[in-house]
Amino acid sequence: MPSRFPQVPVAPHTQHALVAAPPRWLSDLLGDTPRLPVQPDPARLGTAYVGRLAELSFVEIELPRATSFEAASLQDRVAHLYLDIARVLAGEQRHAVRFWSYVPDIHAPMGDGLDRYMVFNAGRYRAFTSWYGTPRAFDHTLATASAVGVEGETLTVHCLATDEPGTPIENPRQIPSYHYSTRYGPRPPCFARATRPARPMGGRQLLLVGGTASIIGEASQHAGDIAAQTRETLANLEALLSAAGGANERSNRQPPPRFTDLRAYVVGPDDAAEVLKQINRALPGVEHIEIARGEICRRELLVEIEGVAVLGGL
Repeated sequence: MPSRFPQVPVAPHTQHALVAAPPRWLSDLLGDTPRLPVQPDPARLGTAYVGRLAELSFVEIELPRATSFEAASLQDRVAHLYLDIARVLAGEQRHAVRFWSYVPDIHAPMGDGLDRYMVFNAGRYRAFTSWYGTPRAFDHTLATASAVGVEGETLTVHCLATDEPGTPIENPRQIPSYHYSTRYGPRPPCFARATRPARPMGGRQLLLVGGTASIIGEASQHAGDIAAQTRETLANLEALLSAAGGANERSNRQPPPRFTDLRAYVVGPDDAAEVLKQINRALPGVEHIEIARGEICRRELLVEIEGVAVLGGL
C-alpha cells in the first residue's frame, strides 16, 4: 500500500504550507512501511492506519469535518479519537512516545470564551484521564506532543509508539502543561515537553522534543517580536537538552548531545528567514531544518519549534 501522507519538500531549510505529514526524520525511519487499516471501534470514528516496524508503530487517525461540530460534540469526538489510539496501541503492545495533532481553524471561537484548541484540549484531557487512570499519573506517563493549526476541515492525530514506555522530560523554565491554570482553558493541554525513548531508535539514542515556544512558566513572552520569541524558544530547547541528561553524557566523554532535525512552525511567511538565521546561529550542528507555515496554539505566538536530538553516541 503506498504512503497516505502528502509529499513535502525534504531538502535542507525548506519552507512549505503545513500539512498532516510526519517530519523528515520519522519519514526516514518509516521508509516505505505499508500503512494498514484497523478499526478499533467502528461505531465511533472508523478507520485508523498503522505502520509497523520491529522497533516502533506509527498510528494515524482522522476526524473528518471537524470544523462542523459544536463544542460539546467536538470534545466528545476528540476524546474518542485518543481512546481509539489507546485501543490500537494495546493491540500492538506498544506505548505512545510522541503525538502530533493537526487542528483545523485552531483559533475558531466555540462559544463561552473557548476556541477550538481549548475544546480539543478538553477532549484530550478526558481521554488521557481514562487512558492513564488519573491525572496524578501524567507526570510519569504522558508522551511529548505538538498541536498546530492547519487548513481544511480534517483533524488528524499521529502517534509514534515503542515497545517500552519512554521517560517524560520537563523544562525547568516552564510549568508542566498539565498544570496550566484555567487562563488557557477549562482543561489544560496534556503533554510532556520531551520524551526519551527507553531504547535507541534507528540505532541512536534520541530525545523527542515536542512543540516548544516562547513561554516561561505558563505565560507567553515577547508578543509580536519574532526575533525575541525565537531566542526564547531556542533557550527552552537547550534547557530541555540539559534536563534530559546532557551533562552526564558529556562527563562520560561521549559526543555532546545535539539537535539533528528541527521543524519550525511560523505564522508569518516573512518570519521564516529570521527563524532560520537564529537556528543556524544557535544550533549550527542541525542536519535538517524544515519550516512550515501554520497557526500556533496561542494567537500571540509567532513561532514554535519541535525536533529530535541525539543524546551521546552516534
